[in-house]
Amino acid sequence: MHKDKLKKNGAMLKFGIKEIFNLQPWVIPVTILEAFFKASFPFINIYMSAKIIDQLTGAKDKNKLFTLVIVTICLNLLVHLISTILEHLARELKGAIEDNQKMRLDEKILNMSYKNIENPETYILRTKITEATKLNGGGIIFLMNELGEIEKGIFTLITSIAMVISLFNEKILGDRNVSFINSSLFTYSFFILIIISVLISINFQSKANKVFFNSFSRIIVMNRFFSYYFNQILDYNVGKEIRLYNEKKLILKEMDSFSTNSQNLFNELGSKNAKYSGADGLISSLVSGAVYLFIGFKAIIGAITIGSIVQYIGSIKQFMDGSGQFLRSLGSILNNNQYIEIYKEFLELENTNVKGSLPVEKRDDNEYEIEFRNVSFKYPGSKIMCLKTYP
Repeated sequence: MHKDKLKKNGAMLKFGIKEIFNLQPWVIPVTILEAFFKASFPFINIYMSAKIIDQLTGAKDKNKLFTLVIVTICLNLLVHLISTILEHLARELKGAIEDNQKMRLDEKILNMSYKNIENPETYILRTKITEATKLNGGGIIFLMNELGEIEKGIFTLITSIAMVISLFNEKILGDRNVSFINSSLFTYSFFILIIISVLISINFQSKANKVFFNSFSRIIVMNRFFSYYFNQILDYNVGKEIRLYNEKKLILKEMDSFSTNSQNLFNELGSKNAKYSGADGLISSLVSGAVYLFIGFKAIIGAITIGSIVQYIGSIKQFMDGSGQFLRSLGSILNNNQYIEIYKEFLELENTNVKGSLPVEKRDDNEYEIEFRNVSFKYPGSKIMCLKTYP
């Protein structure tokens, strides 16, 4: 069963990415480039700061120091400019995707027969797509945004690992009492502890995401009722009906019910979110403290330079953030697959808009007569014939 679920999630993800390419082929390449430059930005200051500090505490060569400062400033400026340009371009392309998606859904409706358009199942699917998009961008739009986040997490992970890989190289020290602190066993044990902590933290965040998406499904139903009554109140012509049939009490009752239920839902969501966020924050704080102790011990025994303290602490924290971002985005994408499935189901509805093949005589007066024989009709989902063998 787990294998089937994994296969289904993979199929939905593949469909979603393919649909994004169909709607706007350039948005994913631009998003990947944007994620790369945004992920690399903090590492410029981490790496260059370490080099500058080592130069200040070591040789103190003014020319090298000046060069390092200039390179740092130029790299920051260049990466910031490129990131800003790519961010603006990605925003424009994402806006185009939203417009193209609306057009694609509208074209699907236009190519349907009247029978399918009036089918309640068709209306419900289209409504679910609209509601998911409006409330949290669920579906294609959400997938597009999360792909950027997951790519940023991947780039952050790769770069941070490259920055701390030298920690695993043992440096022979004269004092045997501190040799264990600099051993590979101690370093590997520490990183295993970090990975376990990250996985526990992600577990809490995954539970929080599931609570949010489940609550979101309940909000959709509640919002549907609220929107109906709210639009009724805004319609001037409905006022006569409300007074004529004394619907005031009914509407007030439904509005009060919505207010009470939504408040209870948000209180429940806030309570669970506080629990998971608190546990996640506690773990992050403990791990951050452990990182400072670990790097501090390495510096005290002379295994690393003062500048390396900045590099390793910054890189390890980026590793934690990057792994968290990657797994959070992956969980969100998997939860979002339920809305991708609705979107896919709507697009795969049968197009039965039948077009006639008989030639029509061209008349100079443009007056035509159409005769119907033995016409029968019933609404989709109904067993009662509205029209039967007419005339």
